[in-house]
Amino acid sequence: MIFLTVDVSALRVLIFGNGAVGSRKAAYFRDEAKEVRMLEKSGIPSDDAALFSLISEYDIIIAASDDAEFNKKITEIASQNHKWYNSATAVGNFLLPAVFHEGDFSLAVSTNGKAPAVASFIRDEITSSYPALSQMVELQNTLRSLLKNKIPSQKQRAEILQKVLHDDAVWKELEEGHIDAEEILRRYV
Repeated sequence: MIFLTVDVSALRVLIFGNGAVGSRKAAYFRDEAKEVRMLEKSGIPSDDAALFSLISEYDIIIAASDDAEFNKKITEIASQNHKWYNSATAVGNFLLPAVFHEGDFSLAVSTNGKAPAVASFIRDEITSSYPALSQMVELQNTLRSLLKNKIPSQKQRAEILQKVLHDDAVWKELEEGHIDAEEILRRYV
């Protein structure tokens, strides 16, 4: 499997199961997808043809019930419909990593479904160790633009950006919210 960042704004997501797992997976898509629909057990068609038809109406299918056999059935129908599908208990054709989004910074960590708690732990460790990651992304972007006007050599620009990235004082300033890209540039140029 490979990592992709995908625009799901035109896609419809159908989640079978409304427990903790289904709710967590719904939250993953809620602010991005065109539609996120969760079905509890009583709202799921018992007829296979109706279930096949329902699944065919959605782009992404999540089997998040506590019933492994039912989840397997959902993933088989989703596969027959050529859908993207994920399952809490069966094999899917995509995984949902532990994610963190802030500003223009995104972090995704996966253990390929083997140990989701480890992925969440790593995500939390990184984001708590570097609380100003989003601000560093913004600073680096601004510095790149400023450096292009001052330093013709791409190699020299990259070296300066690396020095800024590894400067503990800059990270502290970012955490405190007292950062001026022009001032940072004067330190290094």
